[in-house]
Amino acid sequence: MAELARKAITCIALYGVARVVKHTPVHDRAMVDSHESVTNIDADVRRLSEDFESFLKLNDAQMAMMGRVAYQILVSNVSVTHSKTLYQ
Repeated sequence: MAELARKAITCIALYGVARVVKHTPVHDRAMVDSHESVTNIDADVRRLSEDFESFLKLNDAQMAMMGRVAYQILVSNVSVTHSKTLYQ
């Protein structure tokens, strides 16, 4: 997936379009619509590392859209959007 996203980022940059990856962190473990409420993800560090792998490969994008997702193993009940620790 990161390879396809890399191609898209490279192409749109040629036309001066801002590059944004979304939604970080990955939403595929979410059980509720994050537009409605914060979704709590209970996954171990290995699985979270896999989730973030593609986004780390795209860390030169100009922006990233954050999701209202809380990873219980990292910062319990606080979404990434509102966690200074995870945001950095």
